[in-house]
Amino acid sequence: MGCRHAKEKASEAAQRSGAGIRIKAPVPWQSDVPLSRPRLRRMREEFWDTRVEGSKVTWDTLKAVVEAVLNKDIELAHTIAQSAGLVVQANGQLTQVYDPLGELYKLPQYVLSDPTNVAPDSYDDGTTRDDMRRTQMI
Repeated sequence: MGCRHAKEKASEAAQRSGAGIRIKAPVPWQSDVPLSRPRLRRMREEFWDTRVEGSKVTWDTLKAVVEAVLNKDIELAHTIAQSAGLVVQANGQLTQVYDPLGELYKLPQYVLSDPTNVAPDSYDDGTTRDDMRRTQMI
């Protein structure tokens, strides 16, 4: 009975510290303004290209984790994060992650998943293929 109690205490301590927290699929979200896929791609590229605080190795690892999440491979994302010693926030979302030294890395939602209102078949200027077809018919 004492051994079981000790294991429960250790498990509680690990959860408080973030160890063993599983990465979860991103929570659905909606952009204030519908984003085109090219614009969303550029926003993500700009985010990754402009990270200067923290460790470059950690940012590169986080990018690999996020790419796995975007490919719907949560298990791979978790394995990469765990092997790098990254600690995910308690709810399993990747919006806040700590490296092994305790430094906080914040990831915006648009990096983690597509919004629910992504503009379908849209171009950079917000027009759609249907808009282009209508314009060509006139």
